[in-house]
Amino acid sequence: MSTDVKYFRFDQTGAPALSGTAGALISLLDACLVNGFNLITLDSLAVSSEVATATYSAGHGYEVHDVILIDGATPSGLNGEWRITAVTSTTFTFAAVGIGDGSATGTITAKVASAGWTKAFTGTNKGAYKSSAVDATGCLLRVDDTGVTAGADTAVVVGYETMTDIDTGTGDFPDGLTRYFIKSSTANSTERPWYIVADDRFFWITIYTNSISSSFTYSVTYSFGDFIPLSGSDSYNCILMPSSTAADYDFDGCGLPRPHINYVPRGSGGLGGFQGCISRPSLNLYSLELLSGISTYPSPVTGGLNISGPVFVDETSLTDVSFATITYPLRGKLPGLYSTWENSSSLINSVTGPFILESVPGLTGIRLMPVPHGDTGTTIDTAVLIDITGPWR
Repeated sequence: MSTDVKYFRFDQTGAPALSGTAGALISLLDACLVNGFNLITLDSLAVSSEVATATYSAGHGYEVHDVILIDGATPSGLNGEWRITAVTSTTFTFAAVGIGDGSATGTITAKVASAGWTKAFTGTNKGAYKSSAVDATGCLLRVDDTGVTAGADTAVVVGYETMTDIDTGTGDFPDGLTRYFIKSSTANSTERPWYIVADDRFFWITIYTNSISSSFTYSVTYSFGDFIPLSGSDSYNCILMPSSTAADYDFDGCGLPRPHINYVPRGSGGLGGFQGCISRPSLNLYSLELLSGISTYPSPVTGGLNISGPVFVDETSLTDVSFATITYPLRGKLPGLYSTWENSSSLINSVTGPFILESVPGLTGIRLMPVPHGDTGTTIDTAVLIDITGPWR
């Protein structure tokens, strides 16, 4: 069972709180991308018929499908990442294929596993995050969460090809433009719901900028990392998808940042500086007007959800973002992302937040999280769906 893709939520036991205060986003990214969280020391760990059962009498707080990291166990084959298959309040189990029956020994710890990134450079309420995969582009995401530039409710983000310290880098994208991850609608300590889905080279982060007790309609989804290139010679297949201003959520009819604020470090040929790029769903849904006439969920024909994937990345220029004549070549695919024919109001409005689609025709074993978006913050216009099972590659 793959553990490549990790799914993190604001309501998991031990998960960090996100708010409109300086440093809150850094703490969140540290926990989910780099360190993991909810570390416990197990009472026991035993294997029977290739099923491992861990016991923690104080209550572990883990859930089915969580990816956990076991450490300190003998036999050593139990150490590593596992996806939880069943839980009680004091036990959890996972498939321990190839491990013989018996009780493990040692001081055995468990925690929610991180996505496997590294924090290459750090500063006060700052961080530079980088994929740990040996075949990754090596680009870094610098996050300035000091609140100095944009206020405590918003972090400033930029990609770099290389960095030598937290404040110095080369090949920045976008060069000379200030871009943002908006954390909250207000600069205060009120907790905001968030979701992160990541593998060791790419992450999606969805933030509900209103308070937890309010409607889940006002959401923003950002991303950073290596997309899946169509050419094996593309060495700069990294993308940053932010907001263009600290107060403008800038989302298009696909539920993603508008085309002119998606950035890659260079063109596919490796020449020149940063470029803008377009995220293009397979359905060619480019406007909210198109979405207004599509089917409700569940489909009156199939009784289920009709989706399309993947979502492509087009190679374009920073300013040429007209949809009137589409001539841009496809460059790659956004990891784990699908678009849908279903109207998002009917897909999302019946619940208080994202729910998980456990069974989607044509995607055996894949679980999808619909993510709603509304340009006005009062209505849901559209949604994308993120694969929280993987693998993406």
